[in-house]
Amino acid sequence: MKERLQVVPAVFVAVIDNDKVLLHERYNTGYKDGQFDLPSGHMELGELPHQAAARELREEVGLGIDPESLLLSHVFINSETFTKPYMGLVYRIDLKETVGKPEIKEPQKCRQIGFFALQNLPNNTTSQVRSALRHILESTVSHTYHP
Repeated sequence: MKERLQVVPAVFVAVIDNDKVLLHERYNTGYKDGQFDLPSGHMELGELPHQAAARELREEVGLGIDPESLLLSHVFINSETFTKPYMGLVYRIDLKETVGKPEIKEPQKCRQIGFFALQNLPNNTTSQVRSALRHILESTVSHTYHP
């Protein structure tokens, strides 16, 4: 019998403003520091994925949203450097559906924040986010694997 895959669930939120996406630069986290990423984090026990995504968005960049308004856009498996791979669930939401102004809420983990053109992402955007954003505006959910 094949061994069953065990993963760590993580959620990501792509806040879209016209043809731009909100990214922040990872800092002092121990994983891909200096690279741009979507607001993201781990699910807590008892949370549904879209609830965790809404919580992480509020905690990291100060934007409030209705979790029900999130659209699942991409799913990825990332086993680059982990003992257990991550399963990333990437949601999207339009900036017009958020409350507040994006700002750095965790300066110990984030160096800068801003909106970047989907067609011209920073060179140092994480590979899994770059893959997810290639498909972010499609009507179907896309999937990628990052060995």
